[in-house]
Parts: sequence; structure tokens; C-alpha cells
Amino acid sequence: MGQQTEDDIPPAVACARCGQSTCDGCAGSVEPRSINPLADHEQRDQLAWEVSENHSYAQRLVYTALVAAHPDQSYLEFPPQASLARAFHFAVVCEALAIGSFAVPWALGFALLFPGLSIELLASYQIITIVFGVFVVLVVGVVLLHLLWGWALEWAIMRRGLMPRYAWGQRFGLYACGWDLLASPAGLALVSTMSGWGAAKRAARHGISVPKIALYAYLSKTRHIAPALHRSILWHSFAISGPIFFGAILVVPAYLIWHWVSSPWF
Repeated sequence: MGQQTEDDIPPAVACARCGQSTCDGCAGSVEPRSINPLADHEQRDQLAWEVSENHSYAQRLVYTALVAAHPDQSYLEFPPQASLARAFHFAVVCEALAIGSFAVPWALGFALLFPGLSIELLASYQIITIVFGVFVVLVVGVVLLHLLWGWALEWAIMRRGLMPRYAWGQRFGLYACGWDLLASPAGLALVSTMSGWGAAKRAARHGISVPKIALYAYLSKTRHIAPALHRSILWHSFAISGPIFFGAILVVPAYLIWHWVSSPWF
């Protein structure tokens, strides 16, 4: 009998799931990968809001926010796969949850400090209408500011002599509303429920720190613009969106206060 060589030994094939070379049954039962970007790096190039129909509404909302807030911004390397209306839908839901979750603790604190006054206010149809109106104005206003921000980016790109793609910029601005969700109490609750408290804290940090990273990623990955032009484009975009943003912050509260003071039941 001749001496056995390495070429005569068949390679061992390990099961993809359990890691055992003797397994012949469980490899085929591996579940499809989750599109949760905290679990699968390869899935960060997709937005569940646009491509997935196999997850619940809340899962698609959270997974999309996580992808949009992740520092690698992989989803920006691929063209949009859905209409701008769907991105607008995502933005409205994110801002409604974020603003609402910040407002609820303040409302509860007010109710605890002034229970009698709180009951009177809740019994007033006018007060309920005004509060709801303020909430709607805040949500829609923040979404429109995100939309303006994305439009301003493409306007600044056009100022540099390049072809603008306003729908792409607005899509980027609308999905950026996911950052606000992750940094809010609602985002912490949703992510911690789905992926644990550690993932929720990490997602909140990403939501707070990602804006600057995302801006440069959008210019590099989506628009393929030379880095030498980035600073100029960003400066021009903020030159138009900045005054409108800060003007809205000052004008809207001032108008609401004036309306409150001048009302006959003040």
C-alpha cells in the first residue's frame, strides 16, 4: 500500500449553520438574512422602506432609519428604487414619532405639577385644536426643512456647473429624518425592543453624529463629485437653507405666541 498524500484526502465541508463537517441536514434550513444593518453589514446598501415587503411596518421604519444613520452610508451608492412620495411618507412618520415622543414627557410633567389646570385644558376643544395644529405644523415644517436641505444641495451642485438631480437630493434629505427618530425617545424604545438596549444607544449616537459624514458621503457616493468641490458646495447649500431654517425657528414660535396672547380667551 502506497503512502497517502494530501491530494488523496478529500476536503472537509463544514455546515454553514452548525459548523460540523458531519452535518447533512441543517444547512438548508438557514433562515434568510435579516435586513437589520446592525446584524448584516452586506444589507446596509438597501433601504427596507423601498425594497422589503417581508417585514412589519415598524421593522421597515426602524431598519431604514438605521441604514440611513449608519456611518458607512452604503445605501447612497445605489440609485433610488422607490418614488419620492414613499420617502416623504417615511419622513412624516419619523418626525411625528420623534416630536411626539419628546413632547409626551413634558406633557406628563405638566400634568403632574398642575393636575387641575391640565383637566381644564383637556376639556377645552380650542386648546386641543391648537395643540394638534401646532404638532402638525411642527412635523410638516421639519419635513419640509429636510426637503429644502436636499434641494439646496442640488442647487449648490448646479452652481458649480454640474447637472442637478433634485429628486435625489430631496430623497437624501427626507431619509435623513430617520436620524431624528433614532435620537428621540421613540427611536430608543423601538430599536431597544427589536435589537436590545446596546443597539439602541449605538443607533442614537449614529443619529446624532452622522450628518456631516452623510453630507460628504452623498457628494462622493451618490453624486460622484470630486472632494475638492465639497466645501464650496456645502457652503452654498447652507447659504440658502440656513437662513430659511433659522428664520422658521424664530418666526413660527413668535407667531404662535402672538396668536396665543391676542386670543380673546387668553
